[in-house]
Amino acid sequence: MELTDQILTTFMAEDKEQGNFFSLGPVVAKHYPRHAPARLAKTLARLEEKGFIKTSTRKIKGIPEFVKVTSAAYTYFEEKENQRATWEHRRRSEFRRPPEPAADLPQPGRLKFALYYVFGVLSGAALMWIKLAL
Repeated sequence: MELTDQILTTFMAEDKEQGNFFSLGPVVAKHYPRHAPARLAKTLARLEEKGFIKTSTRKIKGIPEFVKVTSAAYTYFEEKENQRATWEHRRRSEFRRPPEPAADLPQPGRLKFALYYVFGVLSGAALMWIKLAL
């Protein structure tokens, strides 16, 4: 899962817990303590450009103080889940297809068995003649 999706799912969970605008400081400290603030700020800016989040104007180290998840983020994840479900259904339906009939295909096992059988009978007959001749 890429960082933007990971951040969005975290924000959506926080949005359900705290509602409306929530403080970003504790969320970043809890979930993303090792991420560089500049990288996190760029990711948040990209999410805001896409319309997935709304941020406050006050920023600390380039990271907004408050964030609100918009309905576009929920729609994005619903569409992504629908695409995944469609792909999964298509993949499973491919496994359920009946195999092609094998009667049309040549069966080398039968030919091989017939040749070995004939060879065995002939060699047995040859050994019998040799035994009788002696």
